[in-house]
Amino acid sequence: MTPKLSLLESKRKIFSLTIERARERCRSYNVDPQGGNPRILTEAELEKRLRRRRELLEIARSTMENLHSLVAGSNFVIMLADENSAILEIMGDPEALEAASHIKLVRGAIWSEETVGNSAIMSAILEDVPIQVVGQEHYCLSQQGITCSAAPIHDSQGEVIGALDMSASCELVHPHTLGMVVAAATSIEKELAIRKALEERSLANEYLRTTLDCVSDGILALDRGGVINHVNARTAEIVGLRPEEVMGRSAAEILGQQPLLDRVLQSGKELRDAEIIVRSPRRRAGCLISANPILSHQGQIIGVVATLKRIETVHWLVNRMTGAEARFTFSDIMGQSGKMKQAVKIGRIAAECSSVVLLQGESGTGKELFAQAIHRAGLGDRPFVALNCGAIPRSLLESELFGYEGGSFTGADKRGRPGKFELADGGTVFLDEIGEMPLDMQVVLLRVLEEKKVYRIGGQRAIPLNVRVITATNKNLASEIEKGRFREDLYYRLNVLTIDIPPLRERKEDIPLLCDHFLKQIGSRLNKKVEGIDPLALQRLISYHWPGNVRELENVLERGIILGSGSLLRICDLPDYLQNLEASSWQPEIAFERTSGEKNKSLGEVEKTLIAEALRSTEGNITQAARILGIGRSTLYRKMSRYTLSSR
Repeated sequence: MTPKLSLLESKRKIFSLTIERARERCRSYNVDPQGGNPRILTEAELEKRLRRRRELLEIARSTMENLHSLVAGSNFVIMLADENSAILEIMGDPEALEAASHIKLVRGAIWSEETVGNSAIMSAILEDVPIQVVGQEHYCLSQQGITCSAAPIHDSQGEVIGALDMSASCELVHPHTLGMVVAAATSIEKELAIRKALEERSLANEYLRTTLDCVSDGILALDRGGVINHVNARTAEIVGLRPEEVMGRSAAEILGQQPLLDRVLQSGKELRDAEIIVRSPRRRAGCLISANPILSHQGQIIGVVATLKRIETVHWLVNRMTGAEARFTFSDIMGQSGKMKQAVKIGRIAAECSSVVLLQGESGTGKELFAQAIHRAGLGDRPFVALNCGAIPRSLLESELFGYEGGSFTGADKRGRPGKFELADGGTVFLDEIGEMPLDMQVVLLRVLEEKKVYRIGGQRAIPLNVRVITATNKNLASEIEKGRFREDLYYRLNVLTIDIPPLRERKEDIPLLCDHFLKQIGSRLNKKVEGIDPLALQRLISYHWPGNVRELENVLERGIILGSGSLLRICDLPDYLQNLEASSWQPEIAFERTSGEKNKSLGEVEKTLIAEALRSTEGNITQAARILGIGRSTLYRKMSRYTLSSR
């Protein structure tokens, strides 16, 4: 016996059980041994299967072409079938393909055991083993003149997705044929696994890129030599370049020389929130940088990952977290008096430019309300940082305004701290009670206003600013200049757009409107329903001189709502100093017209005057007037008829 036949016979014994199971299945399917005609897929059906196994086809074709080049001229055909034994591709010499076509071994044929009996293709798929079927081992007569060798093809999860087959006439049988097929199928599986791994890695990289691009901080990775090998979109935005313009370039070239970053690369010690100036080829930007070393398994430094935060972004977040933002708009300013309308008019004009604004008015008149409204109208949600110059100790005022570098004085934060001007960069800084600022601080403030730069205490670096400055005072600054308590040059620098906010005693016609507003606002906050104010109580409020202005009025109304028990605010709910006013002291002085010799009014006259004033202040709006007076619409109409009053 030749070695070739001995090897072949040993293989036959291994395959015999698999072949016998296949033949048994054929008998159970009642397959006609004289038959063996496979079903041929339509073009549409075949196209659908080709699309489904597109990746398998792309890889297998290359392998099949290489295999065919090795057996060219040997009359073998090479076939690729899907998991349902449909032939997706077939290659071979023209004579071999012609012979195969006689038994319907063609592209689009389904070689299932139910239609053509057993075959190496179907056994390899069903049994998940490589197999060789020769001659009469085929169940159907039409295939008994051929030998076929097939091996299953698995995906990355180990599922059978098809089979590779080599077939020829029986006299060409050789055990090495199956070995070639198994090697080729293994090659296809490895290529599929590589593609799957690359696809998963690409997908992971895309997830990572998208995740990093969603981060508001700039992120960049450097190799051991300081070359940038990854950046997110935010980093590119900070340096003013496209991501592809940053990749592969040194950090020094993109960020400028950064000794702190170099130190992390050399020492392996992490860096946290250090202030730097990024000097890219296109942009300078103040940033906070943090960096962590990347270590190998041996503990060696192989790179650095760093994050960048724009200073103004950090300041904006600080302002948001600390409530340093403007909430009020011009629509929140209550008032119909001529003086108040004029103040609002100038405020709206001021909001449209960047000039310094000086708000003048007594305490409680609403200077910060105006400052916030001006800011909101012009700068929207940009930072609004307020500082009361009279509430900060003299020794701390400079550091509060202008910040300090780390270690500048005993107790200073070692990382330094920005001042109010830096925190307000891009927005508004509101300096209340500017008249209380010490003279030496006035000199520094004047320089900041003129140069639009700030120097931190202990620092040498000028920090450029883009800040809108609004100041406020309850003092007569001209008088303060004469007394030597305020610098004349600073006054003229501040006195560009001056807005005089009238005290409440000069706009008493606004008191009913303010009362209506505060009753709703405070009642809602305290969860108490107050429908209005008793006419006599309103008369007392209108007649009072209000040294504390609107703030005092608001506090009086809040006290009355808390202590009151009815739906109307009455005289008994007011503080004693309002309840105890003598009649002569609380007669109308500004809110109502009166003759010079008039000393007292009857209750009817007071009621008529209050109704007339309510109608005037609401421009004849019956609903609003009734709400202010604390009476119903029908009651108001009756009283208007009694006093011959018109809504016009």
